[in-house]
Amino acid sequence: MQQSTSNQSNAHVPLEDSANLTIDNSMHIDSSADPSSAKVHLNQEGDLEHQQIIPFTSYTIGTITPPVIIQLEPKSKNSKIVRLTMNNNVIHDTQKGQVRTIMIYDIPTACSHDQILNLLKEWRQVLEISFKNQHKYQSVWMKMILKPKDDSEFVMRTWSKPLGDMSVRWYLGHWKLKERKVCEKFQCKFVIPDLSTDEGDHQWRYYFKNQSFEDYMHSLNAKSCTKIQDKGKIYGIFYFESHEHLLRCLEAQHL
Repeated sequence: MQQSTSNQSNAHVPLEDSANLTIDNSMHIDSSADPSSAKVHLNQEGDLEHQQIIPFTSYTIGTITPPVIIQLEPKSKNSKIVRLTMNNNVIHDTQKGQVRTIMIYDIPTACSHDQILNLLKEWRQVLEISFKNQHKYQSVWMKMILKPKDDSEFVMRTWSKPLGDMSVRWYLGHWKLKERKVCEKFQCKFVIPDLSTDEGDHQWRYYFKNQSFEDYMHSLNAKSCTKIQDKGKIYGIFYFESHEHLLRCLEAQHL
């Protein structure tokens, strides 16, 4: 079962003592404004030679234990931004060129801030991070230093990245919504193996001619994928860089 689709929108426990919690009303992740509310905004290469001083307004809550979150009367429930500045955000001069600003999608809202921060340790060191709920999912903007392998993948503009047992989409942190939506222009949706069943697990590992489902989709030039559940079935929404790659996937064999 397969079909071409239009652009679609996807689907907290106490925070770690090592962070200063603020709620930042100026950083609207999905607005036309620059999503980064940091004072110094790095370019996509992490180069500090061309800095931009960006006005911002934030309300510091402090390091109370346990931290107290103050509701600052957001215009709507979905406009709330929770921002953390990590205490270990002092970096050496030699590391400044390694700092990246990154936007992540496809993390479920059920995943707490602490859980996300623990998972991001796989990538290396978070300096600043902001969370915004988007229905069933949350978007995460962050400034961090990546491990060399992960940094190479980010510079090469891979569209998705493993995070724990999830696959998330990541983009340049200074991109506006319009630029991120370009990556969703060519997409399709179809049923994928359900890993919660024995049959689905076997299908995933031996999807087509002994290729795993993941390897098979890579061979079809899928750049990233979002999983959704609808009427008891698991679907994958796959994103492609060109119409040619999309057509190739639609013409290929699937479940």
